[in-house]
Amino acid sequence: MKNMFLMLLVSFGLVGCVGSSRPEDAVNGFFDALKSADMKKLADYVDADPDVFFGPFSANENELIQAFLSTMKIEVSKTKITGDKAKVSIKLRFVDAKATMKNSESQVKVTVTSWIQKINSGKFNAVDPEAQMQKEVLEILKGVLTASNAPLKTIESELDLVMVDSKWKLSLEKITNARLFEGIRDIIFFYAMLDLKR
Repeated sequence: MKNMFLMLLVSFGLVGCVGSSRPEDAVNGFFDALKSADMKKLADYVDADPDVFFGPFSANENELIQAFLSTMKIEVSKTKITGDKAKVSIKLRFVDAKATMKNSESQVKVTVTSWIQKINSGKFNAVDPEAQMQKEVLEILKGVLTASNAPLKTIESELDLVMVDSKWKLSLEKITNARLFEGIRDIIFFYAMLDLKR
């Protein structure tokens, strides 16, 4: 009997969670989906096509973005609902991509120079040496982005949400223009400056 009562409580709690749609749940769900690059899940939390996040980037760039996003921690501090609109204040902590990429510059240059010398010597017999060089550079960059001693940055931001079909969704246009994605821009810019064939 006690077990049955417990099961009913758990079931009621689960049903309650599934049925509710709070703005802060949408924000947390959005960041969870973003960190795992789950585009299908991401689409549930935004009011437009989410391909804007990962669509135009190369596979290598996407790997770097995922490494960066994996370090992100979010804290919801305040929610204000006005009719079918809401504003959620968040505190976001993540790796300072610009500083981290800058710190890795000399290591990347040494690696690229070493590979170029190997390739130009004519003694290097790899099937695709450029692809191997890119992979090595990519691993260096992913390593510095996820290192425990990487410099961190904390920003506070306000996210706009709107109610769509009884579900709270983030305004995609305002998200992509927000400061919280400056890290992704820094990573893509740095990677482009390396001028590696992608």
